[in-house]
Order: sequence, then C-alpha cells, then structure tokens
Amino acid sequence: MPGADHGAEDGPYFFLSYAHAHGGDDTEDQDVWVHQLFRDLCGYVANLAGLPANKVGFMDRKLQSGDEWPWQLSWNLANCRVFVPLYSRRYFQSVHCGKEWSAFRSRSRNGSAQASDHSKTIIPALWSPVQPAQFPLVAQSIHFQPREFGEHYADEGFYAIMKLTRFKDDYDWAVLRLAKRIYQTAEHTRVPPGPAMDYDSLFNAFEEGAPADMAGDKRLRIIVAAPRLGALPPGRNVAYYGQAATDWNPYAPESVEPLAAYARGLARYLDFYPEVTSLYEQEDELLSGDGPAAGPAVLLVDPWEATQPRCQRILARLDELDKPWIQPVVVWNRKDGEMAAAETELQAALDAAMPLTRTERVRMTALHAVRGVPTLADIPPVLNDSMRHAARQYLKYVHPPGGAGGGPGHSTAPQATNPPTSQERADG
Repeated sequence: MPGADHGAEDGPYFFLSYAHAHGGDDTEDQDVWVHQLFRDLCGYVANLAGLPANKVGFMDRKLQSGDEWPWQLSWNLANCRVFVPLYSRRYFQSVHCGKEWSAFRSRSRNGSAQASDHSKTIIPALWSPVQPAQFPLVAQSIHFQPREFGEHYADEGFYAIMKLTRFKDDYDWAVLRLAKRIYQTAEHTRVPPGPAMDYDSLFNAFEEGAPADMAGDKRLRIIVAAPRLGALPPGRNVAYYGQAATDWNPYAPESVEPLAAYARGLARYLDFYPEVTSLYEQEDELLSGDGPAAGPAVLLVDPWEATQPRCQRILARLDELDKPWIQPVVVWNRKDGEMAAAETELQAALDAAMPLTRTERVRMTALHAVRGVPTLADIPPVLNDSMRHAARQYLKYVHPPGGAGGGPGHSTAPQATNPPTSQERADG
C-alpha cells in the first residue's frame, strides 16, 4: 500500500520553500495564495500516499529572524523527502530561502545509494515569471521544464493562474502534475535524514561564487591526492575510485559520495567558498616557495597514492616548505581489508612523504588528520578542525591583520612573516 512505511516520526513528503511577504498593500494576499497552493498540493499528495493531508507537507507560515528560527522548521528541512522551491525573482533574492536550500543540500548523503543525486529531490515550482538567466548558479543544474505542467502555467506561474477563474483547469492540472512528481520522487529517491541546523551558521546557497574582493581566508581549496581508475596501484580495489582523483570515495559502500563532495558541502556550511581540485592540478602553486598564496587548503590524502613516486615527491617537498595554511588529512578506513594487509608499506610511504607533518608538527586535535581518519563518523570533526585551522594559519602567516603579509594573492609562503616553529605549529 502506498505510504504504508511512512511512520508517524518520519519527515514530510515535501517542504515548500517560498519568499515571504515583507509588507505592503498586496503582499499579504500573495502569502494567502501560497497557503492555498500548499493545501491543494497536500490534498493531492495525501490521496496518492494514502495518508492524512497534514502528514505529507510542511511550509513555514511565519518569516523568522535568525535567532527565532524554530526547531520545527529546522527539523522538517532535515527530514523531508523532497524540497520544493517556489521560484520567483523575489525567491532568489531571499537570504532566508537561500539558507533553506542550503540546509536541504547540506544533509548527509551517506545513508542510501539512492540518495547520491540530490538534484533529483529538488523539484521547483514556478510562482511568477523568472528567466533561467536570472537563476543563481546553484539552481542552474536543477531540472526545470515548466511546460511539462502546462503552457499557461509556464508563461504566468501559479500566482496568476490561481487568481483568474478562466485558468482554473490549468491550475488544477499543474498542481496535480506537481503533486505526482513529488510523490513519485519521494517514494523512489530517499534522502537520508540530516542534523537540524542553526540558521545563523547556514550558507546562502544563492550567492554565486566568491566575490572578487572577499577575504582570502574565506576561499578554501579542497585538494585530493588519490589515484583514478586506470592508474591504481596493482591489486587495489576499484570500488573506491572513479574517473578522476576527486571521485575518490574511501568509505564505500558506507558512503555513497566522494569525500571531496562531502568536504565541499561542509565547507559551504562553514561559510567558506570551496573549490575542489586534484594534487597534480595544484602542483606548481603548492611547491612554489616564492609565488602567491592562493588561500587556505585542505589536502585529502589516500595512502595508496602516497606510494607513487610523483605524489611522494610533491608531499615531501610540501612538508619541507612548511605551509601551515595547507592542512593534510590522511584517510585510513579501518574497515578496508586491503589497507590492513598493506599497513606496513602504506605507513612507510606516508612517513617518507610527510616526516615532519606526522611527527614534530602534530596538533593534539589533529592526530587523526595526519595519522589516518579511521571511520566515516570521524570525518566531520576532523575536516571541521582542519578547515578552520587552515584559515587561521592563512591569516596568521600569509595575510596577518594590518597587511604585513601583503594581502591574499600577493604574499609568499612562510616568508610573509617569520616561519612558524614546530612548537608554534603544535599550539595552533
């Protein structure tokens, strides 16, 4: 029976995200119409799912400030199956809506192989006309073909066809089609629940990349040192790798997404502007002793790649240069039998590639980061610590307050100020 496995404590089938009215003679009426659309959607989805209408959808009926963001709103974002943004020009101008989008996108995707493509669980609806050219970057990859729901709907959006009696049939048809899409997606593409998030810590998903003049410590590179398919060490299991180094998924099958993709989501949650790249793409900049520093970075290291001569040479040189704004994170999946069998060889390769990083410069909060993160559950706190520490070290040694370091993109590595001693590194 449809919906039979939808327990009382499950999240709703869909979360309706919309731009709230901010006052004026006509804006209150718009919210009334949004509420009507929500009720109609709930009615159709409930009929398809065989559930009460009050169990299938959620919308925030009151605009909240950050410190008043209710737990109920956060919980529903963390547990809904489908996210339905109500597109309009005002929607994409709303920081509140951008944070709702971010909260949904930031949910862990590690609980089910069916949840690997988050874009499938974002189903846009058109409230009022907005051109694709006006979409923020995050919305440009989301499937959006409004003509699938009718010509008048595609031309005018829900707001117009709701208010005009002659478009009633068009409205009913568009709502039914949207409800069916929500129900089918919710039944077949499950997104694992995530943690309820604090409003003030959320990234506005509608901000398109880093502003040219933003602080350098807010830019963050996520650099991956891992093999790709076709270049694996002999006998290594292909299940952990993809066509590019950045596809490396060291905790498969427990995790269904590349580690770099998870790190990018976490970085956005921490208000960084991340860029994912590979070790070899960054080789020249990383090994430069007198070139511009491109900002803080987290270096994700697969011990298997550290056995390869080119990788070992780069890591060893980076270890000598001592750039504390580039924080290495070594991954050692203790459930990986091949790693256990090759432990002596892999540990020797890491020690040869990063001798100082793994001995003299170890911070107490970074033991897992340099010696090997053993489980998927350990990844979030390790990455959180490494990202924040890299940003602090960038400010301290490359772009210190007052401009002694010459500013982001102009200062050299440790030459910007006195190089940190091993003890200073350990103290953070």
